[in-house]
Amino acid sequence: MSLSGSFEGMPPQDLLEWIARGKKSGVLTASNTDQKQNIFFHDGNVVGVTSSKSKDRLGALLVRKGYLTQEQLVQFRNIQIDKSEQLGTLLEKKNIVSGENLKQVLSEQVMEVYFDLMNWKEGQFTFEERDLLDNEKIVDVVNSSNLLLEGARRIDELRRNKEMLPQENSILKRADNGKIDTYKNGLEQKIWELLDKPRLLKEITCGLNASEFNIMDALHKMMSEGCIVRDEKLEKDRAAVSSQIEQNMNQATELMEHQGYHESIAILRKILEIDKTCAPAETLLRKCKKHIIHDAKRMIESPDIIPKIRHSFSSLSPAKLPLTAEEGFVYSRIDGRTSVKSLKYLTNMEMETIYIMLHKFSRMGLIYLEKLPPRRKSNQWVR
Repeated sequence: MSLSGSFEGMPPQDLLEWIARGKKSGVLTASNTDQKQNIFFHDGNVVGVTSSKSKDRLGALLVRKGYLTQEQLVQFRNIQIDKSEQLGTLLEKKNIVSGENLKQVLSEQVMEVYFDLMNWKEGQFTFEERDLLDNEKIVDVVNSSNLLLEGARRIDELRRNKEMLPQENSILKRADNGKIDTYKNGLEQKIWELLDKPRLLKEITCGLNASEFNIMDALHKMMSEGCIVRDEKLEKDRAAVSSQIEQNMNQATELMEHQGYHESIAILRKILEIDKTCAPAETLLRKCKKHIIHDAKRMIESPDIIPKIRHSFSSLSPAKLPLTAEEGFVYSRIDGRTSVKSLKYLTNMEMETIYIMLHKFSRMGLIYLEKLPPRRKSNQWVR
């Protein structure tokens, strides 16, 4: 028997309770836009899990617990691939992790994946009711009723912590009088080290090898004790920059819609100087360049065409023109004898970049492009 659906119709807690109460055996597969999980059940209890989420994998948990370094994990992962052996079995054989400690970490992995699924608000699931294979029974039986009770407690506590913590776009920093003496090790110590400079809350949660529940719990504790605080001044400064970027993006978009591609590119480059990771600016920049190249290829019939400077601008140096350093360099190489193709080799730039610049020079009235004379073939003039 199989059961499929979405978590909008059947919340994870209801589904997990149905499996537990029915003492069902089989595999629950859950997926959303970010990850995929498998939970293996025997008589309604959990005996194994897998997850595509890096923080929930066995290797990440072993590093978090201090049984492995990140370098060792990479080394044993390569050995594991060569030998087609499970990571836990390999580490136990190499006496890196004892059998007892491995069982403890695997049980924790079960809880992390199970509790994470209980928090899902959307996604798809399939439960395939069947007998499990031996290699699917990864851990000793973990009682589902206990997991459901603990999961409900964590969900409630996580919700309270999130309500008391600032939004994920808030910026946290070490307090001026903040001390970390009480946090000799553990997650709080890692948060303190990560805040060597002010960081967004969402950067902290992404930068730690720990569950969301543990991270939020540690952050709430440290903020309550005055160890870390919000950097409200930096938040205001960044908000002002974001507002300016938004205004510039609107202006660049409007210019592009009215075919002011080069003007739009100039604005987008300024945005990317401020924020090198501004994805909307990068996307719009690519669109502008695509439009220009399409237009330039119609204007420049052949790479053998020789661009020439208009007489009225022949006495001007590139430094006196509203050009970037790269554009000025290319403009200085236009001498009435050098073809478009030769400009590419002289400047060591991509042909598309040359096309974009020549298109701009032409629109500014700096250059003109003479058509190639017709060539003769078989006693006939052809173009």
